[in-house]
Amino acid sequence: LRLAHLLTVLQLFDVQHIASGLLFADLDADLGEVGGGVSFTGSVGTGWVHGVFFANDSNMSNHSGFPVCTLPAPPGNGTLALECVIPMNTPWEHYPYLTVLSVHSHNGSTERQVQATALRDIDGSISGLNFSDLDLDAEQIAGDVMWTEAAQPDSANLTKYDIFLASAGWQSISSSSNWTSLS
Repeated sequence: LRLAHLLTVLQLFDVQHIASGLLFADLDADLGEVGGGVSFTGSVGTGWVHGVFFANDSNMSNHSGFPVCTLPAPPGNGTLALECVIPMNTPWEHYPYLTVLSVHSHNGSTERQVQATALRDIDGSISGLNFSDLDLDAEQIAGDVMWTEAAQPDSANLTKYDIFLASAGWQSISSSSNWTSLS
């Protein structure tokens, strides 16, 4: 009687790839809408996809249901700085978090990881726009433009207001270098 020993070698890889350094600054100054670049460090290589969602908590237990932007990972190994863009005028829907869901599919198994950051809607809208022409010459204007700022403007992201002269109905907007941008 002879016993044969079979040796099976199984090589395991426990790879921990979590998106990190999630940054987003709302560049859409309309209340109730967001837009701008989302940047983070994420895993790259075959099988990785990163989706950006709005969520009610940092674990994504309740989220927007569809990604506001999706980024298939480029080829390679390890991690890389990645960026996708949330289009301007995207409805915010008052979710308090912006999350990156990183999904890796390989040989029938799926791994999911979430990174979250607080989401703040920037309000740069104004009200009470007023201008009185103090120049008495025809086809020339001068005077002060006054308005009321948003109730809670974000001073870190809203740094100035640009003023343009437009015809009725906004069909023609002047961006002449003669106009002054006011801060």
